[in-house]
Amino acid sequence: MIRYLFLIALIPATVFATLWYRPFWVVNCKGVNGPLDISVDECPPYNICYRIWKSDTKSARVHVNFKFSLDREYTKLPISTDYYRYSDGKVIQLLPETDACGTFIKCPLKPGTHTIKVPVTIRD
Repeated sequence: MIRYLFLIALIPATVFATLWYRPFWVVNCKGVNGPLDISVDECPPYNICYRIWKSDTKSARVHVNFKFSLDREYTKLPISTDYYRYSDGKVIQLLPETDACGTFIKCPLKPGTHTIKVPVTIRD
């Protein structure tokens, strides 16, 4: 009987854990809306993505897409992004707040929905 009660209690916990887990997360600042969506460009099913791994530099390169909505015009990017490495605890800044007019998107940012594709290099 105890086994059945344990199993009944374990099923909702397992479902919640699978819905909750994501390999990335968002921390919103107070009074600032977070991104609408964050996605990582992945290999299509049943394809080999040989261009991701760079053997000469021992690194991999993927693209992260940030989709966000603005209610007014911005001259600086309203989000910033850091990459945290689990293995050594190192934090690398991918997308600084001041880069709206730089590499990833044209400035000024008009009201509406925008998507930024950021190349991420993962070393070692």
